Amino acid sequence: YVAFPLLAGPFAPWVFTGNLTANLMRNVWSYMIIFCGHFPEDVQEFSIEETKAETRGQWYFRQVLGSANLTGGKLFHILSGNLSF
Repeated sequence: YVAFPLLAGPFAPWVFTGNLTANLMRNVWSYMIIFCGHFPEDVQEFSIEETKAETRGQWYFRQVLGSANLTGGKLFHILSGNLSF
């Protein structure tokens, strides 16, 4: 985070600010996509007791039941990394 902007010489503060801004925007976007995919009304919830003795296959099945597809246009699906499917 510090070494790469230094390669820009006198523009290092601008490169650092740009990198920081891009990172913050990516984190907010990722949070929104992941949050929206796990908290819609039709997503199934599980108690800790239900998950204690589950097999690996049951864990994967629970991951599918605990997430939801998001709808949107082509650009939305591209920007979300197809996490909407």
